[in-house]
Amino acid sequence: MEKYVYIDESGSPDLKDEHYVLSAIFTPHDALEHDLVHMQKICDDRCSGGVLKSSKVKNKISRRTTIAQEFLGFHSVADVLVIKKSRLKDDGGFPFRGPMYKFCQRRLFSRIYRAMENVQVVIDSFGRDDFRKGFVKYIDRNFQPTFFSQKNILFAKPDEEILLQASDFVAGTVRRYFDKSDSDEAYNVLRPFINSLEIWPRSITDASITPEDEEIDLAIRNHCTYAAEEFLESNKDKVLAEVTEYLLYADAEDHEGFIFGDQLLRHLTDMELIDTDRDKSWLRQKVIAELRENGVLIAASRDGYKIPENQKDVAAFVEFVGNKTIKYLKRVMKMRNSIFYGTGMKYEMLEANSELMELMRPLNIDNDT
Repeated sequence: MEKYVYIDESGSPDLKDEHYVLSAIFTPHDALEHDLVHMQKICDDRCSGGVLKSSKVKNKISRRTTIAQEFLGFHSVADVLVIKKSRLKDDGGFPFRGPMYKFCQRRLFSRIYRAMENVQVVIDSFGRDDFRKGFVKYIDRNFQPTFFSQKNILFAKPDEEILLQASDFVAGTVRRYFDKSDSDEAYNVLRPFINSLEIWPRSITDASITPEDEEIDLAIRNHCTYAAEEFLESNKDKVLAEVTEYLLYADAEDHEGFIFGDQLLRHLTDMELIDTDRDKSWLRQKVIAELRENGVLIAASRDGYKIPENQKDVAAFVEFVGNKTIKYLKRVMKMRNSIFYGTGMKYEMLEANSELMELMRPLNIDNDT
């Protein structure tokens, strides 16, 4: 089914204030006409027919709350990203603007193109040029069209595409609440209209608005992100920290979000943290393995590495490990059984490695009887 997505932002991507908020209004095709009429009615009733802008409502919380109440008459829903700038490092190898925009692009991409449908994305043309260009580039690189799907990206002014005004109001209301510029009155009224609210970087104490079928994915993403952030708080090794931050914040060449090993090595080389003779074997043994030993949860597949964000990422890692290890374990057990019984049950070859023997013992029921 065709759908429309209206994207706007509130706040600055620079570090001078606390939050940057991105709002995406999702409108199914069969709800478009109704919501266009409803938005025009809000503008007529609350703005004398003019453009609804959060910045014009300012700190008039009673007016903002009244308008928020009328948003419950839409058939559309909103997805919101809240970027907490205080949790992002403004030093080291990650300039703030680039990684943040890439994160927003990846999160929006996964939601907008979750199913292969015909999608029209409308972005406020008053927004920042680097975000618009980056989003188009990201979509062009990652969107995998089918015979029945297509993408269409339009830049427009709020008075040209009236539902951009709805996105602006949502983003502004959420940011004012998180900045503590307003009480929670308007935000709480607006919450039923918000399908999903995600905070990045995450903390386990953050509240969120999430559909029931996404709760497990959100719990996985929160837990894995928190584990990585915990490591960054205590770790002093520059290479390990850089790889962890890169996995958390950087863009991926693979459309599933996995970071190729070559991409990680290039980044470390560009940062002058390693010599050019380092290879993927070194990366796997000295960096990824070390991070895992220190509690950083890293999924791997044939496409590379990533901090898991959902059940699909975890399942891909389990399948990847299973395909590599199960056949070897079966071969070891087959050889062990042959030698064990061939020596009259006098030689247990697994004793050469106590950890492997402990792992294999549950699989070797015959030996325990």
